[in-house]
Amino acid sequence: ISEIACAHNGNYKNLKVLIKNSFFSGANAVQFQIWKATNMRSIYDNNYKILKKLEISFNDWKKVIRFTKKNFPKLKIYCCIYDIETFEFINKLNIDGIKINSADACNLEFLKKIKIFKKNINICTGGVKEFEIKRIVKILGKKERLTLMHGIQLFPTKSNIINLKRIQYLKNKFKVNAGYQDHSDPESCDAYLMPALSLFYGAN
Repeated sequence: ISEIACAHNGNYKNLKVLIKNSFFSGANAVQFQIWKATNMRSIYDNNYKILKKLEISFNDWKKVIRFTKKNFPKLKIYCCIYDIETFEFINKLNIDGIKINSADACNLEFLKKIKIFKKNINICTGGVKEFEIKRIVKILGKKERLTLMHGIQLFPTKSNIINLKRIQYLKNKFKVNAGYQDHSDPESCDAYLMPALSLFYGAN
């Protein structure tokens, strides 16, 4: 999964270049982070202006997803979302999956709303307590579409605390798929080694 995140710097043209490069780099999927700044922060918050500059409009996101499907039909599309308004928007676009952030582990209203999503749901588990993971899995149901994503919430994460064994633990404990999201220093060997090793620890 090629995580686009905010690498587009709020620029629609940059997004198209990143999608193209993701495909030719061999990615199976691209993942977009979609939000409205007004749903993320108060306009009086110091970070609001930063988020607003990075924001891509819903109308442009429609164009981006159409562009991806037309030009790279084999590239799956995942969206990381943070609020109900964004979910209702992307749920009409026939994408392949969504990602739920660790920060929303206790956002029960949001979790109950996305229960109606019929495709894959990746759930971040970094910083999430075990009883919270159990509750998420129970709320969302249909375990075959769920993947618990193991990843330590430190940027960058040092290899001695990554604990890839947790991937197998999550699979066995909650009877769902498990994956790995890497937060290693991108200029280190760990950025290549840890994702590769995660496969041997059961990452789907």
